[in-house]
Amino acid sequence: MASRTAYALGLGQQVAVQVNGAHQQGRIIAIQNDPDPATFTHEVRVSVAGAGLLPGQLGRAELPLQVIKNAVVIPVAAELRDESRVSVFIVEGDRVRQVAVSLGLRQGDRQIVTAGLSGGELIVARDVALLSDGATVQYQLKKPGP
Repeated sequence: MASRTAYALGLGQQVAVQVNGAHQQGRIIAIQNDPDPATFTHEVRVSVAGAGLLPGQLGRAELPLQVIKNAVVIPVAAELRDESRVSVFIVEGDRVRQVAVSLGLRQGDRQIVTAGLSGGELIVARDVALLSDGATVQYQLKKPGP
């Protein structure tokens, strides 16, 4: 079954491609619908008509995916995975509470949470393997960067 990522792309779709520092327009000519079982990635082939380019040459393509608005997003480092579930730790006063979550799409080091958090909760963003439900914590909030 094809993933939401593969469904967001279409054959013939125009994409921006960077090859050797030069920006070009490319066109999607093939999409692997089922992800690779080892890497969970989809192969996408893009044709770029450009002088001085060689067949099979590597480039970087920007693939425009569906915009998801009002998503609850956490850092991947906040996830605690064990056997069959994923959870995060919510900070409540000076203690943490472990909460099971369901995950959606991931982009880089950010993960969409589809269930388990409503947004606005203060969560532990790293070193979660060291925690347990109800543990006492001390923390310092960091101001978001620019």
